Amino acid sequence: MFIIFNLIEEALDSLDQFSSKDLVQIRGQNRIISLYSMKNGILEESSRNLSHGIGIRILSNGAWGFTRTNITDFQNIQSSIVAAQKLAKAASNHQTTKIQLPRSPSINDSVKSKCQKPIENFSQDEIVKLLRSISSGLFGYLPELKNANLNLLGLTDKKFFLSSEGSKIQEEFTKIQLKIDLLLKKHDSRIPFSETYGHTGGMELFDRNQPDFMVENLVREVKSLLEAESCPAGMFKVIIQPSLCATLLHEAIGHPLEADLAMAGGGFNEALIGRTVSSELVTIYDSGLIEHGLGYFTYDDEGIKCVPTTLIENGILKSYMHDRTSAFMMGTEPTGNAHAWDFSVSPMIRQTNIGLKAGDYSLEELVEDIRHGFILDGTFGGMANSNGDFTFGFQRAFQINQGNIEKAHLGANVSGNAIDVFKTIDGVSNKSILRPGACGKGQFAIQGRIVPAIRCNILIGGKGGI
Repeated sequence: MFIIFNLIEEALDSLDQFSSKDLVQIRGQNRIISLYSMKNGILEESSRNLSHGIGIRILSNGAWGFTRTNITDFQNIQSSIVAAQKLAKAASNHQTTKIQLPRSPSINDSVKSKCQKPIENFSQDEIVKLLRSISSGLFGYLPELKNANLNLLGLTDKKFFLSSEGSKIQEEFTKIQLKIDLLLKKHDSRIPFSETYGHTGGMELFDRNQPDFMVENLVREVKSLLEAESCPAGMFKVIIQPSLCATLLHEAIGHPLEADLAMAGGGFNEALIGRTVSSELVTIYDSGLIEHGLGYFTYDDEGIKCVPTTLIENGILKSYMHDRTSAFMMGTEPTGNAHAWDFSVSPMIRQTNIGLKAGDYSLEELVEDIRHGFILDGTFGGMANSNGDFTFGFQRAFQINQGNIEKAHLGANVSGNAIDVFKTIDGVSNKSILRPGACGKGQFAIQGRIVPAIRCNILIGGKGGI
């Protein structure tokens, strides 16, 4: 890493065409991606790939230019820097609003996330044994199981950031994610089910989630669906469990709170700052500093320190997630939310670990006040737009009658406008769960969500009857 730092500094020093007003940001990365895919106990993919390179971003004449290269010798770094400046000047000719960023304090830091068991230290045989123990356990307890897909992703990143403002930052992270997708068949019904595990750290993830324990939990949850009926349709008072709440929060609330989407006219536009936009029980924040969250970062890809950012406080819109450009345009401070999937793309505004503050209710207290409603659990993802309109799938529901939890129902869809739904929240559980997640806003990202259960009104698009 220090060799690359020195090469970049030498390349910058050798060029004399830069204005003192030009801002140069250079990101480098060495990444090992480990991928393992198993279907029904048979290994279908096993790969471990190394990628490395640098991304060069220059602000010149009020516009950004970006280039990338994976050839990191002196001459190529130098020519790539010149190319990025030329692109910035070309973009400036077509940009009406010139970006003028205040100088950021220089930072010299080196950070390494906790990792007890690097995935690179595990052989293919050891990882196959782990995955196969989960797969065989599921098939052993679930005769109705037809397909079990297990996908394990490991990321090991060594990153550096260097800027003309004097910052030099090195970071090392390891992140692990396991996604399990199941398909069961009972009579003529096909029943899907999925679960995801993940954290910032190494294979010690499976010390906290032992395969036998994972199988036991999955079997218990899946078996509740084998005799379940279709879910009724209609508007209901529901309790949304953390697994589904995480999707709703990230997709339909979190994205509209990203400043680029807010400025484009999303559901949380600038005119709403300081106004009530949600239930007073709702406080939403984003923080890159949740240590085991998949969105754990100490600095973003503009060299800005990640800080906890309160977005909505007691129902009142307080702020957005910002990069340096959006902060300049809104006259505020950046929040450390500029992130890129890797060196080859420019950073954009992304969530890190988005959270909904826990409340005061136990699950029993949330249930006891519902006459006719449901507990909704699990997620199949779905769609949402920047106005907060959404359609998501849930995996299962439990009917509530007169404050009592009764029979299980198969999953269906929920839809509506999340901003309106969050205004109906009248109870938030007192226990938050850290969930893994992923996002595809222009670039792939793995992130975290810290979520309790919520009680609210929502439209269920089922097909059964009560």
